[in-house]
Amino acid sequence: MDKYDFFPKFFSLFKIRAAYGESGQLPGTDDAIPLLWQAYNGGAGIGGVLSSIGNAGIEPERIKEFEVGFDSEFLNMFALEFTYYNGSAKNSIIYKTNPPSSGLTASTVPFNIGAMKNHGFETLLQINPIKGRDYNLDVNIIWNYQTNEVTDMDGQEIPDGFDVNYIKEGMKKHEFYTYKTVGARFDESGKYLGPQVSDGRVDLGNPIPDHTGSISFNFRFLKNFNLYALAEWGLNNKVYNLTRQFAIQFRNDTEYEILRAKLGLSSSHDEVSPLEVGSPEYKAAAEQYAKLNTAYDGNFIEDADYFTIREVSLSYDFTELFGQYLQTSSYLQRVVVGFSVRNLLKLTKYSGADYELNFDGGRSLSRGSDFLTLQNPRTYTFWVQLGL
Repeated sequence: MDKYDFFPKFFSLFKIRAAYGESGQLPGTDDAIPLLWQAYNGGAGIGGVLSSIGNAGIEPERIKEFEVGFDSEFLNMFALEFTYYNGSAKNSIIYKTNPPSSGLTASTVPFNIGAMKNHGFETLLQINPIKGRDYNLDVNIIWNYQTNEVTDMDGQEIPDGFDVNYIKEGMKKHEFYTYKTVGARFDESGKYLGPQVSDGRVDLGNPIPDHTGSISFNFRFLKNFNLYALAEWGLNNKVYNLTRQFAIQFRNDTEYEILRAKLGLSSSHDEVSPLEVGSPEYKAAAEQYAKLNTAYDGNFIEDADYFTIREVSLSYDFTELFGQYLQTSSYLQRVVVGFSVRNLLKLTKYSGADYELNFDGGRSLSRGSDFLTLQNPRTYTFWVQLGL
């Protein structure tokens, strides 16, 4: 558009784009074979055992997506990219486990589950406020949004192995959908009787953040020094703190044990005096204690919004300093030495070890579950880059 005379002159580039595409996920090689056998040599002789169980009616997953956006550069300093997308999928392939009573448990079984839709946008803003021979600054800001909804499940609901993440019509894929404590119950004297539980399953959010983004800058100064930093953030993120739930079950959580002592349910903390039954302090402690009841998984699904300084590095280019030697060398053309720190700082609402965890891998229905997993470490790296 910037080539047309009627378009504002402060744009050096303005391009509109649109695209439509269809793709899909094919079933696995053996997914359509109802029963696949393999030879087995046992004490009773040679026979056959099931190696995998398939579904003869399995169909390919079909995905459609439309997107529209623009790329622009203006005022000799800014570049802005924006993309909006809208997609849909049907016959998504999901793997489930047959009940043990069927005897068909050699493997999970693939089947198709209705349809879902999704939409969102992606933006990138680049700023170059300082340009020069000895100084240069580039700043990149990314802001993305995504959401989805399962629109057809043929009347089914599919839970993960822990009955916490669900695929359910009208909700997002992998939504946390389970029971939780909504308060505490008391007798007429104000004594704690136990947790008051939600009437049914409750939608408790999603382990994939709605809003994500990053900000990075690359600053070259004094000609040969280069400072780089990258920070990332996410909003509306949830994590299932199964590690804490497990710790409480084994009486290894300080807050839980102190609350027990305050309610007169334990003598594990001699320094804590039991509160007077029925007092406001007692009732407040009881409400907090009820919401740590391990019988209800929803009590351990936590907010996990985050801001992370992912990487900071400083380097120096020795090429000019070693210029005379490099000019005579037929092998070495460039020398850069640097130091970097990864995962320098993590700020999050999540109380566990790390929000970037899922103990059950990336292909199961379980998402955002922290169970006895090790956090991503902070790492320090010294490096030398040679240009040949």
